[in-house]
Amino acid sequence: MVIHFDYKRPEIRPQDRISIDNRLTLYARYRIISIDLYGYCDSIGSDRYNLQLSGERIAATIRYLQSGDMQETPIQPNSYGRAHPLNDNADEYKRQLNRRVVIVFHLRAALAEPMPDSTPPAPTLAQAFQDSAVHAGKNVVLKNLNFYPGRHELIEISLPILDELVSVLNDHPTMRIEIQGHVCCVVGNRDGIDADAGTYDLSVQRALYIYRYLVIHGIEKTRLSYKGYGGSRKLYPDEKNEQEKDANRRVELHVISW
Repeated sequence: MVIHFDYKRPEIRPQDRISIDNRLTLYARYRIISIDLYGYCDSIGSDRYNLQLSGERIAATIRYLQSGDMQETPIQPNSYGRAHPLNDNADEYKRQLNRRVVIVFHLRAALAEPMPDSTPPAPTLAQAFQDSAVHAGKNVVLKNLNFYPGRHELIEISLPILDELVSVLNDHPTMRIEIQGHVCCVVGNRDGIDADAGTYDLSVQRALYIYRYLVIHGIEKTRLSYKGYGGSRKLYPDEKNEQEKDANRRVELHVISW
């Protein structure tokens, strides 16, 4: 995962503390074997200054991780200063992307034994679209659609859901939809950072991923559009637990016409 820092500051920002906490909660079913940290700065200032600053940002990250349950976990710091930038540092937005620490978690492959689930199974996507209440103007949430944390790449076990969506669109050839991306764990209406692209448009990139998947599988572009809403439409604004975060971290299909 990637966290970013304010200009000339080594402190972890509140929104990134939330992101770290969320990632650690996500990995609670795994054992974190070790952590690698890579610290970077923008191009302003000398090599010596930026190398020191990236080291201070790494140190702040280590302190935050070890304030929880990571005291015994080996952490390897790697400080690069202003070397290896993501871009040319041409403006403030690009410089913000370069002021970062990359956190790499090395996990044990085996999962802890899952707890029994007594929740009744959710209706399939085809069943959802058979509901007479689904018509133009309605939204349908894509259940159990999971992306890699902080990325727009879909976890492979979620691909059958998109294949089912392809079938639904083929069964309803006049239906037009907008693919809507939403994220959790951000402050206010902000979007999340996409670790793949290094940009603050995670909800857009996830919606775009699904759009491209549908097009590749034969759905006409004229029937599809996509939009990212960031954290502006949270179902649970306060996000008191993981269930509420999961509900906010979603992709919805908005039916434009039936």
